[in-house]
Amino acid sequence: MINVELTNITPDAELHCEKAARDCYDSIGKMKDPNKSTNIIKSCTIADHLTINGHASATFRITGVSRALMGQITRHRTACFSIRSQRYVMEDSFGYVTPPSILKNSPCNVVYQKLMS
Repeated sequence: MINVELTNITPDAELHCEKAARDCYDSIGKMKDPNKSTNIIKSCTIADHLTINGHASATFRITGVSRALMGQITRHRTACFSIRSQRYVMEDSFGYVTPPSILKNSPCNVVYQKLMS
């Protein structure tokens, strides 16, 4: 079963992104209210300057998904990932995902389950 848990999020993310944008344009001193975001984020978005959004983050713990899915999620690098090592962690007993195509094919499923156990 897939489980997604939010473990951390950037506090005041909008303000954090604004400060990053102001660093880019050397306009930190022009912030009217350091506790309130302004339209610089909107201006950056219109100008396709989207890297400032990378300064805010959310961290999720995702379990119960296949290695294939994790490969697809991580290859796009829209986020930072830390995945449990299959090299440095001993696996006496492990959970795995059986693809639906294997579940539907009984002889194939028998072989697959033997290989996985």
